[in-house]
Amino acid sequence: MSDYKIMAIPPVLTQEQFADLAGLSPDTVRGWIYAKTIPSVKIGRLRLVNADLLALHIREGKEVFSQEDYSE
Repeated sequence: MSDYKIMAIPPVLTQEQFADLAGLSPDTVRGWIYAKTIPSVKIGRLRLVNADLLALHIREGKEVFSQEDYSE
């Protein structure tokens, strides 16, 4: 039997939620969003991590995330 736990991840996460889930500092996540290294979406005043798009790209085999990968 596996020790993995399945959990549902919302389609978008706050920067703090993503940082906690990924084991990163919120400052690192903010830097990645600013550099457009990970996908984000702005809703009102909030800039959220687009977890759905990120997960899709990982499932499709994306392994390297670089600056400007997610420029709008």
